[in-house]
Amino acid sequence: MENQEFFETLDRFFAENQIEAAGAYLEDCLSKARQENNLSLEISVLNEMMGYYRSTDQEQKGISSVSDGLALIEKHGLEKHPAVAAMWINMGTTLCHFNRVDEAEICYQNAMEFLKEQPSKALTMAGFYNNTAAVYVKTERFEEARSGYEKALELLKSMEGESELWEDVLFNRIVTWLNILVLNQVEISKTDSKSKEMTLKEQSEILLKQIRYALQDKAFQQSSSYHFAVHKAAVCFENLEIEPEWLHEFKKIAFPDEK
Repeated sequence: MENQEFFETLDRFFAENQIEAAGAYLEDCLSKARQENNLSLEISVLNEMMGYYRSTDQEQKGISSVSDGLALIEKHGLEKHPAVAAMWINMGTTLCHFNRVDEAEICYQNAMEFLKEQPSKALTMAGFYNNTAAVYVKTERFEEARSGYEKALELLKSMEGESELWEDVLFNRIVTWLNILVLNQVEISKTDSKSKEMTLKEQSEILLKQIRYALQDKAFQQSSSYHFAVHKAAVCFENLEIEPEWLHEFKKIAFPDEK
């Protein structure tokens, strides 16, 4: 099996909202990759599995996929492999999601060591800053978290002229705005300053408007990333205990088969 076939099939499962089928497909592809000794495919599958288990909140399988990634790096000496930075970031993000923050930081440090030696790629670095900031939120290092999100947004802004990447840029921008909403909520819960609380609430209102505007984009609504963006927004809003009425409109577009 080639990587392109793997990604195209996986995208179809997600586009059709066949979430459980996507999970079974990932497990089958991992088995095939190992049988075929297809290292490139195994890396791709493991990276996608980590994201899948995060989004479906399957902690045991998520941590297991991280262990598999670590074992793969060690077994094949992948320190210089082009995909290793993305794998370190994925492992860190998965560990952070399941509250294993100290281990996540080690993964992010390893990713940064690799990225420092490679040609800068704005989208990869935006993802890196976005994900490492989540660790800072959980450890209440709010200034570092906000700085990370701001760096991510600056990098995404620098890519606005790259028309072939517009979908990735918009998706990552929405994810960053959602992450800042979470940061604001956590900061509000920790501050005794009424003026700071008001400032953060006002900023969150602006972010909600930006997210709504982005999800209204007609071209984006036809893209493969749209349902991921709406799903992430829905989960984020549920965790923040807010429910914008306009989200229902976008859920109907992203998941037309749901009642």
